[in-house]
Amino acid sequence: MIQLNFLDICKQRAIQKPYTFLKKIGFTHNVAHYIASNRAKSLSFTQIEILCKELYCTPNDLFNFSPVEGFDKNHPLNSITKPEVKINFNQQVKTIPLQNIDKLNATLSNLQTQSPNP
Repeated sequence: MIQLNFLDICKQRAIQKPYTFLKKIGFTHNVAHYIASNRAKSLSFTQIEILCKELYCTPNDLFNFSPVEGFDKNHPLNSITKPEVKINFNQQVKTIPLQNIDKLNATLSNLQTQSPNP
């Protein structure tokens, strides 16, 4: 089953209020409510593009595939299967010693300049 991966991306991007985020980027109340509550049944290409632009991701990042029993393990849809997000970056940053914050900042800057597709 193909599912929207929006809430996991919000966790990774430290977006604490997904509904408010969606409203700020132009989604209507109803659409924002369905997306933020993980109940969206469909999205237009325009909506997908807006989400990708604002979340700095690709359409493949937005969707997750959960194969059902007996599904062909070699099917291309398996390439968008993502692990559950268990990392809380905000909490981790709070526990990094201050003398290591510069190292973290340098590492993040380096990652931002690297191309996502080597």
